[in-house]
Amino acid sequence: VIEYVDLSGYCGGLGDEIIIVATDNFKVANVMVEIYRDDGSLVEVGMADGMVGDPEAWVYYAQSEIASVAGYSVNVRVTDLPGNAVEKVVSL
Repeated sequence: VIEYVDLSGYCGGLGDEIIIVATDNFKVANVMVEIYRDDGSLVEVGMADGMVGDPEAWVYYAQSEIASVAGYSVNVRVTDLPGNAVEKVVSL
């Protein structure tokens, strides 16, 4: 389950943070983040890192600098150890 995606730390800057809180009845294996332009083209994709001290929290650091994120969207895909996945899209 993707509990929430916190985009408050993301303004399009290099290294800006996107925080994801995800739970699973066993264990979340990985969290992938994709950022899309308003025309649907992919800006970047990468894996989030687990946050120390909170097994349900993950952080993704933006790899690209974007002048304006208006109309962009963030797609988060969470996969558990058996390979089950869930996705959530959040508009900026």
